[in-house]
Amino acid sequence: MGTGGAGGAGGGTAGSGGLSSSSTAAMGGAGGTGGAGGGVQNCGADSQCDDGIACTIDRCLNAGPSLGTCAHEIQTENACGSNEVCDPSKGGCVDAPPCTIDSDCKGVFGSGPCIALVYCGPSQTCRFELPDVDNDDHMPMECGGDDCDDMQSAAYPGAAEICDGLDNNCNGLADGEDPQTDYSRPDGCGTCGLDCYEVLLHVDAPTVSCNPGDMPGKAPGTCTGQCTCLAPDDCWWDIDQTDGIGCEYKCQLTDPVDVCNDGLDNECDGKIDNGPGCP
Repeated sequence: MGTGGAGGAGGGTAGSGGLSSSSTAAMGGAGGTGGAGGGVQNCGADSQCDDGIACTIDRCLNAGPSLGTCAHEIQTENACGSNEVCDPSKGGCVDAPPCTIDSDCKGVFGSGPCIALVYCGPSQTCRFELPDVDNDDHMPMECGGDDCDDMQSAAYPGAAEICDGLDNNCNGLADGEDPQTDYSRPDGCGTCGLDCYEVLLHVDAPTVSCNPGDMPGKAPGTCTGQCTCLAPDDCWWDIDQTDGIGCEYKCQLTDPVDVCNDGLDNECDGKIDNGPGCP
């Protein structure tokens, strides 16, 4: 749950029930199509999104190579008096609706996707919390927050951009399109087309690592990992010592040197009956 929005940009009317208080719980209103105070739809900096309301945080989201969009997030701490809420549609801080029990608040804020929980707060005034479906502490953009994908906990402003098909850092670019993509991860080693977990044969997954190389984003890196030995009859060896393909040779180690004339590769070096003294 988190902070709600006082409507989007563009100078329209804020969403219904856009409320906030000085409580530490996150309150807010269902974001509308326009922010109070005549904000702009397209922006290049936060300063261009001022809605003139002191209890909202005005931000320009996704500003980068192209223009961003204004969002007006309702403050939740010390924004208004102890028995007040922030209602941008009414110009700022107003008296909070009184209540005794949670049911007193039913219908007070209307309904919509930005109203996740309505309840009677400790000060006996109605409150509601905004959705945070993926529990990443970022509210969805449509509710005035900054989360571009509230169904994915790996997507929010400030997240590392990785090769997973998502716009992780919410800058409008995904995976290899984003110059901030991290190519040092095994699941996108050097380029998003190289997944070390898929190309390395019979290796212990926690030991898999990636060297992104000298041209990350342009050329694949190198994958490495330690061979697995899950059971006496399921041990694998990298006898060709070639990086990037894993462990290709299945063998059970039975002796540190080869035993002559037993027809076995006792030392798992890919050779049979080649120990000292063997013909």
